[in-house]
Amino acid sequence: MAAAFTAPVAIVVLLFVFDWRFGLAAVACAVAAFGVEAAGFSNKSITDKMRRHLVNQERMTNATVGYVRGMPVVTGPYL
Repeated sequence: MAAAFTAPVAIVVLLFVFDWRFGLAAVACAVAAFGVEAAGFSNKSITDKMRRHLVNQERMTNATVGYVRGMPVVTGPYL
């Protein structure tokens, strides 16, 4: 967890060390990404679509796991 926080900060600091314009571009992109994410979470239709997507993704994952676990039963010990 410490690396998840330290690595991006270290990269931005290194970008500022090598060239301040790279560091400024990285910070601007991060701020813009947080702004877009905040706007998405405040929009009710987007959060509803995301909820439906995650529910469907969970259903597909469960179906895939069930299919893979059932393979030895169908194929038998010969494969």
